Amino acid sequence: MGRSNVTETWTKKASELLVGKTIVSVRYMTAEELQEVGWVRSTLVVELSDGTLVWPMSDEAGNDAGVLQTTDNKLPTIPRI
Repeated sequence: MGRSNVTETWTKKASELLVGKTIVSVRYMTAEELQEVGWVRSTLVVELSDGTLVWPMSDEAGNDAGVLQTTDNKLPTIPRI
């Protein structure tokens, strides 16, 4: 599968998951969630209108919490803590 096919496939999957939903809350991971994933650092958790939770990771294997980069000059990065 070529790079454009991979991009199209994952764009479609992400769009189906995210498009049309709204963010109902944001928070950092709880101590219990950190224990579940085996992380020390906490990252932002975004809850969508259908109950889906989304959070950034450092890689696909879930080796560590991730940060979010934004285009907002006042908050260019949302850190892991």
